Amino acid sequence: MSAQEQRLRQVVDGWHQRNQWPHALLLSGASPAHRLELAIDLAKRRLCEHATACGQCPSCRLFASSNHLDYHVLASPVSAQEFDLAVEQVGTSTARRVIRKEQIAATLRQLALHAQRPGGWRVLLLLNPEELHRAAANALLKSLEEPSERVFFILVSNQPRAVLETIVSRCQQLALPPPSRSDITRQLMDEGCSGSLAPTLAELQRRGVPCAESELVERRALIMTWLDAVAKNSEHGRLLAVDRLNKDPAPDQVLALALSLTLDLMRLQSGLSPDEITHQDLASELSALAATGSWLGLSQSLQRARGAVQRNVRLSSLLMGASR
Repeated sequence: MSAQEQRLRQVVDGWHQRNQWPHALLLSGASPAHRLELAIDLAKRRLCEHATACGQCPSCRLFASSNHLDYHVLASPVSAQEFDLAVEQVGTSTARRVIRKEQIAATLRQLALHAQRPGGWRVLLLLNPEELHRAAANALLKSLEEPSERVFFILVSNQPRAVLETIVSRCQQLALPPPSRSDITRQLMDEGCSGSLAPTLAELQRRGVPCAESELVERRALIMTWLDAVAKNSEHGRLLAVDRLNKDPAPDQVLALALSLTLDLMRLQSGLSPDEITHQDLASELSALAATGSWLGLSQSLQRARGAVQRNVRLSSLLMGASR
């Protein structure tokens, strides 16, 4: 049993023994995939007729067949695709990391119905609540403030500090022990990832920026071209790079990756060893860029841009407006 599983089991066993389950849990820490796996197991336990995830009762059998009407999963289109989650999309679907108000509203209406089993529970598993649109967050907040009887909310977060403060205050928080970079690296290599990229992908995952190997190679090459143009103050080079980046279907991923590279530039400038940066496989290229001047202004611009992209501001406008 992993340290994460042991920690969660101890906490949940305590709830069960005292018969004092919280109505909402904010789960963070661990790796994104493992955190989601633990959250799904927790949902199964809450829906189980014996509160043990026995696997034998009618509720557990329905859960195993993906037919449990009292189990609801919400995620943005991008996050759902990353984790291969079957999420019902309501309204116009976009390739953005945004959970919209109509998604929340539709699910809350389902949670307001009686459980299919008399005396049973209803569970909402919400992946990455930091991706809630402001209107969606406010709609969820109302339900957290006045929860229906026998409804359990499980919020699974990559970045709990980015979740609306009033939502966090209405959840019991549980931060699981984080996995080490070397642990995730070994897991990725076991899954077939190249040895040169695995440490970078592992650290990105640890920092809440999960990325497929093929996506990393393509996106990062374009971002490095853009950063080189920024360093050389080449307007033409920036325009060419931004034009290509603007065609990416996941602008929030582009910004997250650009920020991680920029933060590495700042780490190198501060004297950190290349072994301590996220993109270790690009240490020599990043060291050369780091020597060209301060990158603090650009990192601040990219931080602000991550919020703006959720408001449907064009990526090209944000990148052309970013400067150091």
